[in-house]
Amino acid sequence: MHIKNLDIKTRTEIHNFTKKILRKYQNGLRTGKLPINIFVENIFLSKNPPKWLKENPNLKNDKEFKNSYEEYIKKIVLKYKELEMLYKIQDKIGISKSRYKKANIRQQTKLKKLLNQKGYTLTIPSKYLTEKEINYMLEYLNTGSIPLGHERVYNYIKPNH
Repeated sequence: MHIKNLDIKTRTEIHNFTKKILRKYQNGLRTGKLPINIFVENIFLSKNPPKWLKENPNLKNDKEFKNSYEEYIKKIVLKYKELEMLYKIQDKIGISKSRYKKANIRQQTKLKKLLNQKGYTLTIPSKYLTEKEINYMLEYLNTGSIPLGHERVYNYIKPNH
């Protein structure tokens, strides 16, 4: 099973766990001193596995899932490398532009309207959202899916009760 085929809650748990653990080991993963396949094996063989692995123990032996998880981590590590290079270039030439474009009022209004129609609310103020984040949330509300690697936007909305 591929990560993209899992339900959104499990994908969000995987995303949150992976980002948290990558902060510890990002230097070794970026430089190649810690191979990604060894990193994944250590997660799967851990005595205290993450919640998403406890709830889905069959994923430990699923080769297809391991491969998709390795690809997922490669994608995140590559994003870190690109951002690091971007910051270095900006520092060299003195550019201080933000890497994220803030959403305009029209996008924020469109999101709030769709959230109300679908029975959701934002957990953070909309003024802090970027264009991409709003587009991912709109896609989730319309289709029920979020692109792989952007599961954090699922944390920004909650159902009304």
